[in-house]
Amino acid sequence: MLGSFRAMKASIARLTQSRNQSGQVFISYRSKYNSQVSDLKNYLESGKFPGGQPKKVRYFPPGSLSDEIMTEHRRWQIVSMIDRYISPANEVWLYETDDYYDSWWTLAELATLDYQRRSGYEADQKIPKSLKIFNPKTKTVHDAPDDYLPVLSNQQVKRIARWYANCDAGSGGPEGVTHIRRIAQIPLIGRLKYFNDHVWSKEFWEYPVLECANPKCKTIGQHKNHFNVDDFLWTRGQGFYHITPKEMKTSIKSGKIQCPNCKAIYQFKEAVYPHYQWMPLRMGRPTGPDGTSLIKLPTYIRL
Repeated sequence: MLGSFRAMKASIARLTQSRNQSGQVFISYRSKYNSQVSDLKNYLESGKFPGGQPKKVRYFPPGSLSDEIMTEHRRWQIVSMIDRYISPANEVWLYETDDYYDSWWTLAELATLDYQRRSGYEADQKIPKSLKIFNPKTKTVHDAPDDYLPVLSNQQVKRIARWYANCDAGSGGPEGVTHIRRIAQIPLIGRLKYFNDHVWSKEFWEYPVLECANPKCKTIGQHKNHFNVDDFLWTRGQGFYHITPKEMKTSIKSGKIQCPNCKAIYQFKEAVYPHYQWMPLRMGRPTGPDGTSLIKLPTYIRL
């Protein structure tokens, strides 16, 4: 067992080293502008940008993450991965298009930056040394104002920490969720707030969240970087709709799902390659439901 622990620790160390060498600059942008951001990356890496020196750049091309209709757990699993790649960067560049703030994912990157500053990264000198805003129309860049990032409350910092602790593939253990749910059924103990937290709920793990793309319906980015952090954290408010697994099964027959607010119709299908959740062994026995170790997760892709 000790040998397995050492091997796991060495593997994690190699992954961390790889991430720390992934780029001096991290670019946050909307994926539809991938071609333009690729050009910016080349300029930065070649040192051609005015007043610049060659810099190694990291950004996620379309398809590197996911375009599925995700559960809350899946969303925060991916954001936790983004957090790991942002933290070693010396600079973060925001590719500020007119629709930059319309994406939950770009807002997630902004929230992540303030989370890092509020949760001890600064003491370890792991936060980006500078935050820059790139204007694609004028091809110019300037430092972001000091009050640019959303200011997370202590409660919001704790909430992100809990999301990360239970969603990050490097630290979260799905087998623990089943255990927590069992404890929650015990009288008196089950009344404790911790055991009834949303992070343990089936809704968090199993309900896909439809994010409407209609600007008249989706309101979270209307105030740009001054967005409602609680609505972001809980994917709530107009434009976000949590769908039960039963509703998804009904909708899959037609391959369509409708936004209940603006009535926009979205086509979707089941993914050819679904996600799987591995449940580790404990005392030589599988920890998954019905004695399984590999659970197939329903996965849906928007067309």
